[in-house]
Amino acid sequence: MTFNKDLGIPISPLRPDIRLIPTTLWGISLAGLCTGSCWGAIRADALRSGARCMYADNPDRRTHHFGSIHLHERWRYKEGTASLEALWPVCGNCHDMMHPGRMLAVHGQVGLQRAVVRYAQVFGIKEEMAWKEAQRALAEHTRNSRVDRWTVDLSLVEPRFPLKPKKSARAILACHEWVGHPFGAAHDLSKSITG
Repeated sequence: MTFNKDLGIPISPLRPDIRLIPTTLWGISLAGLCTGSCWGAIRADALRSGARCMYADNPDRRTHHFGSIHLHERWRYKEGTASLEALWPVCGNCHDMMHPGRMLAVHGQVGLQRAVVRYAQVFGIKEEMAWKEAQRALAEHTRNSRVDRWTVDLSLVEPRFPLKPKKSARAILACHEWVGHPFGAAHDLSKSITG
């Protein structure tokens, strides 16, 4: 288990750090890049066997499950490389908690507060600690957003699933480097683009 050195709290799937998507990577997600059938196959595989929210459905926590199960894409952003690390089943409230930047953009300060308060409740930490973690994530987001061109690593899913990009993803695919050729070789990119 690793620790957030600034806060001294354990970081793991049981208590993850907050990560914000760098501005220059908005639109880079499996759900956003892949065709519906491709994403559906990945999602179905990840949520098989009656998956439950890995946070709200934990009997040790006093939080409640809300809505259908979503599939959260957990990314690591380090030194110009964005790597898909994990796919986690989460309920709607917990998915919002995992995306405080989106909550801020869509709902303003109220949305950010809702995400941070839920983070504190779900992980049993004081709100003050949750706000410090959010501030750390915002500072990291600012640094990461200065990277113009990323190397994107989808090797978590690529070996098991043939990734088929949406036509609308073509511009995004051309803006970044890719580990391997998850959507086909670069010279065949136009042929691999499907509807």
